[in-house]
Amino acid sequence: MFKIKDCHKNIYIDGNLVVESNKPVSYVDMVPYSEDKKGLYEYIDLKKNYNEKGESIFYIDNDFVWEDNAIYHAKKEISFNNINVHVRNPYNCIYSYKNNLAQVYDIFELHVDGLKRRTLNRMLYLTIMSIYELFMADLAVTCYLRFDELKNYHIKNIQHLGKDLEEKDIPEKIKKKHFSKFTSKNNEWSVQKHFKEYFNIDIPVFDLLNDAFSKRDDIAHRFHQTIDNDYIIVEDKEIYELVDIINTFVYELFVKVKNSVYKY
Repeated sequence: MFKIKDCHKNIYIDGNLVVESNKPVSYVDMVPYSEDKKGLYEYIDLKKNYNEKGESIFYIDNDFVWEDNAIYHAKKEISFNNINVHVRNPYNCIYSYKNNLAQVYDIFELHVDGLKRRTLNRMLYLTIMSIYELFMADLAVTCYLRFDELKNYHIKNIQHLGKDLEEKDIPEKIKKKHFSKFTSKNNEWSVQKHFKEYFNIDIPVFDLLNDAFSKRDDIAHRFHQTIDNDYIIVEDKEIYELVDIINTFVYELFVKVKNSVYKY
């Protein structure tokens, strides 16, 4: 199994849950018909009533304080009496990253041999690198949209992202920049510079990621051959090693960004 961390906490509601809030809210996920895992879930006090079946109904209103890092589980149904606007936050990004890796592992565990295994591992190598890039872009854009201080700073310094750029185009511009490679010598704007300038943090060491990008490019653009025409075979252990490299980077970066943005 890939080493995947849980960065969220689980909150359990022992019955039906009705959300009456009509303001934007932020959380990781909401899961109906969830089983109570004793000792792993937290519990909260909510307004309570009963339906005609005698089942408990718990209510969340505008006074409820949502937690960005929480998954809210309910024993029964979850319903919304108003339009519920969910605002993404950094915990959504790391949760998506975790789920994407878990899905890759399910495919990795398929019993295939020979040429099929070689082909599958090459495709999974590309997919894992894409999951990493998606996380980086998602984290940067989500923080921009979630935290007004960051948004205002970007708007104030909009020319750093591109000449004649309009405010509505900033998220897409940030996303595209974070899909660029670290070592692009022709690109003055860099991932390192962005995280230092806007989050005041230094990103983790990425030397091993540069090697992974090189192999990814050979697989994707050289028909799985190196520049010296050596054939690339991705062994099972290399998939595990790649996940470990990316996990080390992603989880360290997430903690740094989390500690930075939640000071606001």
